[in-house]
Amino acid sequence: VLILSEGFRQEKYDDFAYVYKYQPADNILQEIFRAAGAGDHLAEGERIWKKRKSILGICSPAGCGSSMLFAIAMGRNLARRFRVLYMDLESISGFEELTGIHSEQNFSDLIYMFRRTGAEAVRKLGDMICSAGDMDYLAPVRSPEDFFNMSQEEIKELLRLIMEESDYEIVILDLDADMPYMTAMAELADKIFLITENDSPARAKTARFRKLMQRGNLRLLQEKEVIVELPPVRMQREGRGIFDEIRRSGIGEAAEKYV
Repeated sequence: VLILSEGFRQEKYDDFAYVYKYQPADNILQEIFRAAGAGDHLAEGERIWKKRKSILGICSPAGCGSSMLFAIAMGRNLARRFRVLYMDLESISGFEELTGIHSEQNFSDLIYMFRRTGAEAVRKLGDMICSAGDMDYLAPVRSPEDFFNMSQEEIKELLRLIMEESDYEIVILDLDADMPYMTAMAELADKIFLITENDSPARAKTARFRKLMQRGNLRLLQEKEVIVELPPVRMQREGRGIFDEIRRSGIGEAAEKYV
């Protein structure tokens, strides 16, 4: 028996192998044939497809507002080929104010449920997710304290579960450079994009952050960093139209280079 999954595991189906159903028919057939060929060697509860998964971090040590625009642009570009989840982990996000999209549930709710139910919270993540085109996203926290009260181990475990219990291939994290989870990001992220702009203060703050990265576990970030200097940009639209404007802007073009 194969279960057609909508992207998240359900405990009642843990005894069955499953395949993600929202993908091209050719991919589904290939995965079904692989499962049929595996026979008794296919473990119960195993995902049929085994594509590599990645965590990409985006942050601006200089506090550039264009960092969020770059993260959104990269997420939407990647979502044309992969299943992408975008999560804004900034303490003061502005995502809802920028897009005009307000969600009933957000990252604060996920944190609360995770502390109460562990992995079961991630299995219900699909109920909290919103979409912007092909890209899925989880609305940011209501209050910065929700992040500051999490330990490094809690953050790592939550992200690990999201990667393991969902069928997202890429998770994009919009980060604060000074948030307490940066050590966890040093261990978990495949790449960290450091966003700066063409001015002396932005470059100086980025240089200072890179020096701080030489301490302790943060040295791991140096092996994963990608420095991106963005052009100045002024968004004319507000609300949902901002997504298309970002894609057509210089920031959208910059993000396309890394896809």
